[in-house]
Amino acid sequence: MTLQNKEKIDNKPMKDSVSFRLNVLTSVINRHAERYLKTHYNIAIPDWRVIAILAGGRQMSVRELSAISKMDKAMVSRVVKRLTSTNAIFSEPDPADGRLLILSIAPAGQELFNRIHPIFLERDERMLATLEEQSSFNESLDRLLKYAENESEYFYSTK
Repeated sequence: MTLQNKEKIDNKPMKDSVSFRLNVLTSVINRHAERYLKTHYNIAIPDWRVIAILAGGRQMSVRELSAISKMDKAMVSRVVKRLTSTNAIFSEPDPADGRLLILSIAPAGQELFNRIHPIFLERDERMLATLEEQSSFNESLDRLLKYAENESEYFYSTK
């Protein structure tokens, strides 16, 4: 890092950083989504994530669901318990390993997904419509996510 870049970074307000701005954007989106989901369907954001992932039709374990959703395993387990009690998802022991649970979408969960998903797709389309380069933005987000998952830990471990 050059001295000129260091001064530029040192003087940059936190509110202008990429991570801060993405976090604020996520918080705003989630706050509105949470309110909508609670008011109309009595579910939370983590519940919606699990339903949306399982609505793809693939059965999976809690471990796989945790990896895909980026939620910790304990949170996924609590959500699974809640959603099985409302018959939104099925949870059955894995025949190959009885300690594992295999999760799948139930008809009630699929119906819930079918009602909510179009609303969230429209929200995304409206947000993307505010941008000039939508495909570039999505590609940029994918690159940022890949970086955060694969390389950002190195940065923190060396400081």
